[in-house]
Amino acid sequence: MINHARNLLVNYIGNDFSRVGEEVIDPKFRPVVKQNMPSAVVVVRSILFGKEPDAEMLNYRAAQYLRLIHGCELAKYITELDTRITYDLTSAELLDLRLFAPTVSTVTTAGANLAVIVHEADSATFTTDKLLQRWRVSLTGVADNTASTTIQLFGTPIRTERKTVPISNASNSALFKLTGSTLYGRFMWSAGGAEAAPTGEWLVNSRVRPSSDFSVLEQSLRSVDEALIDLFSRGSAQGYTEPFATFYELWTNSPYIEYRIGAVVLALIYKMNELV
Repeated sequence: MINHARNLLVNYIGNDFSRVGEEVIDPKFRPVVKQNMPSAVVVVRSILFGKEPDAEMLNYRAAQYLRLIHGCELAKYITELDTRITYDLTSAELLDLRLFAPTVSTVTTAGANLAVIVHEADSATFTTDKLLQRWRVSLTGVADNTASTTIQLFGTPIRTERKTVPISNASNSALFKLTGSTLYGRFMWSAGGAEAAPTGEWLVNSRVRPSSDFSVLEQSLRSVDEALIDLFSRGSAQGYTEPFATFYELWTNSPYIEYRIGAVVLALIYKMNELV
């Protein structure tokens, strides 16, 4: 299949090229449902991609791993599955800092605006399996020196939070946190506008880079030795034949983290290939 190794990594069907990092998925590809995956595959996927990643996180991480593998002689294990590759290994899309700046779109407004900022102190410890987060923020009224707001974080399920925010001066509210994020919002209106009961509704999009680099991922992988033994098939004859013997040797003995991580990713790809 076209982009077969990548299909196995992202493990979803259908293309939506409005998503960041999207590449062609062969229409013949059928994802492996989680219930049919061996526990070792589930455990390793959760480390490499997160427990509940969205499609953009899968795209982002897959691009990282594939560039690592294609950057050395390990690429032959990708093309041995299928030589038909269309994904772009040189695209700078995922390096564009503008992708990770929050955006605000106005749905309706009556005399109010919403500003959103990233709280850097929170960013250092914030983690999420989702690359893209989306909110609906509503200003439902201003009275008694407070602004009433409803914040919806889109997901499964949708999380809804209602709160009252103090008015910090005549033209804006105090900062308030967007549910489940490092973002803070502030309502603004013209001086004296609070008396006119401003309202509004906005959609906020924000992307968060994965917080774990390869060294952190390796530490997490080292903590699940039993799953890796199963992933490398060391409990059966398969683990002592190619390519699994090479993958295991690289993971255990290579002095280079690129080869160690690449070996785990390739073992995952080949295990997934057995399931489709």
